[in-house]
Amino acid sequence: IARNASAIVATKSMTKQEPDSVMKVTFFGMFQSDDDIQMTCTVEVDGTTTYPAGRINNVFDSTQSKAESTITPFVYIYDLPAGDHTFAFKVVNQEVDNIALIVKLGSAMEVLEQKRPLL
Repeated sequence: IARNASAIVATKSMTKQEPDSVMKVTFFGMFQSDDDIQMTCTVEVDGTTTYPAGRINNVFDSTQSKAESTITPFVYIYDLPAGDHTFAFKVVNQEVDNIALIVKLGSAMEVLEQKRPLL
């Protein structure tokens, strides 16, 4: 992902069964950069609604630090109705220098429906 660019790095379609359940979307990402790992993550649902999934700002002391890290940004989505939905995990590279962010092969997204207990 080029500096100041964004990319959808994973998508998943599924059916939400219960109207009052919570969706947890987690990205198990293996990231690499020739310097720092600086990015913002979001989850887009059905191409219309965006939820923040974290900001990562791993800055190292030396230039060209060759950063590599496994990072697991996530979001809980409470207001989604039951039915079919498509989840897209988007990453924006916010590296200060003109250096690409690499999302390595083997990264994965998990979408879980967590049913709320009856009280």
